Amino acid sequence: MFFFSKTSSTNYDECIMLSNEYLHNTIQQLNAIYFDYGNADIDLCLAVKSRLFIQGKGYFSKLIVEIRKQLNLNNIETTCVDWE
Repeated sequence: MFFFSKTSSTNYDECIMLSNEYLHNTIQQLNAIYFDYGNADIDLCLAVKSRLFIQGKGYFSKLIVEIRKQLNLNNIETTCVDWE
C-alpha cells in the first residue's frame, strides 16, 4: 500500500503512520535495513555506498540515485503521483 497525502494536506499523523507502516513492511519483505544516523553527511555516504538503494519520495533520495548512477551502482527507482 502506498500512501502519500497531497502536498496541501494537513493530515500529517495519518500520512506519517501509514508511510511508516509501508516502510516497515517493505523492509521486512526485502530483509533490508533502514538506517537513519541523524547526520545528513553520514547518511548520504552510507546510502551511496550501500549494496542497493531504494529511492524515497524526497529530493535527498533523488540526489543519492543520481550519484549512484554516476558510479554505476544499483538503485530501485520509484515514482509518486500526487493524487487528486
